[in-house]
Amino acid sequence: KFKLILDFVGGNELLNNYNELLLINNNGNDVLLSKYITTVGDEKANYKKDKYNTNGSIIPKESFYKMYYKFDYEKFELNLNPNKVEENRKILEMGLNLIEQNLIKVVIDSVHNWKNISEALDRVALQHTQGKVVVNVDDF
Repeated sequence: KFKLILDFVGGNELLNNYNELLLINNNGNDVLLSKYITTVGDEKANYKKDKYNTNGSIIPKESFYKMYYKFDYEKFELNLNPNKVEENRKILEMGLNLIEQNLIKVVIDSVHNWKNISEALDRVALQHTQGKVVVNVDDF
């Protein structure tokens, strides 16, 4: 079982199987053993429409999942406020450390050149990717 799930796709598939996927504390105390972090929430991501920071269903679920299911449910987003630069840096460094330690594997669906960005956008719009769609940025 996992201590951490990072969900960048959304939907209920992972949450419906939380008991098989996440470490759950059944000892009767309030210690949370695992965390589910999502950028989308229960809604399926729609890359044809920007869903960033618009899913209101996430906030009440954070408390519900902690109390009822005994795991930490959290919405993740980089805060673009200039006062949050240090917080964002720490989050990104933590993610990089997890990748470097092979604790997180980044699955890449396809890689595209910046000059052909329309191919990458078309791939994402299909909503059938099996990993991240990467765009290599040229030197400007």
